[in-house]
Amino acid sequence: MRMVFRYLVLQEVSGSYSVLFVELWAIHDVFFHAWSLGFRRVELDTDNLEASRIVTGISRALVDHSLVGAICTQLSLNWEVEICHIGRTANGVADSLANLARGKSVGSITFVECLIEAVMTFSKDNLSL
Repeated sequence: MRMVFRYLVLQEVSGSYSVLFVELWAIHDVFFHAWSLGFRRVELDTDNLEASRIVTGISRALVDHSLVGAICTQLSLNWEVEICHIGRTANGVADSLANLARGKSVGSITFVECLIEAVMTFSKDNLSL
């Protein structure tokens, strides 16, 4: 079973929005929910190169930040986690779903049927991998 999590989080940092912190919060939340739901093998794809470098330990940026520490603690749990940096062009499904959620209230959206837009974008994403 493959489960896809996508969160839109706005993290205010010094009066502006930081894409890096938004991505790190999303990674933290995905790991939290995946672990809580009993997943013990997780593949995380992110199109944010710096976030992937921080989470994998390649970059020492923000090493003392509590959010990065929390993610490192999550990674030390007894599970398999694979973290991959993917290009923007291979992330179309997540972008399409995020666009559908724009302007909606915070929370979750459940689709009863698979959206044709998502199927078409998923096909394109698979071709670009």
